[in-house]
Amino acid sequence: MEYGTRDFTQEELFRFLDNLRESGQINMYGAPKVMEQHLGLSSTEAKDVWVAWTETYQTEGDEVN
Repeated sequence: MEYGTRDFTQEELFRFLDNLRESGQINMYGAPKVMEQHLGLSSTEAKDVWVAWTETYQTEGDEVN
């Protein structure tokens, strides 16, 4: 899928977010802005990817589907 200035796979974008999360450098609510700045995604694209990524994490007590 084409995002921003180049084609990124969802896996690449999620890996970027995973690495950012693991670095502990920012609060992940700021991740869409980082994706805009570093990957050239639009605000809408970055937010859509971030929401999809957050949905891969289940909250404690939720069953895995």
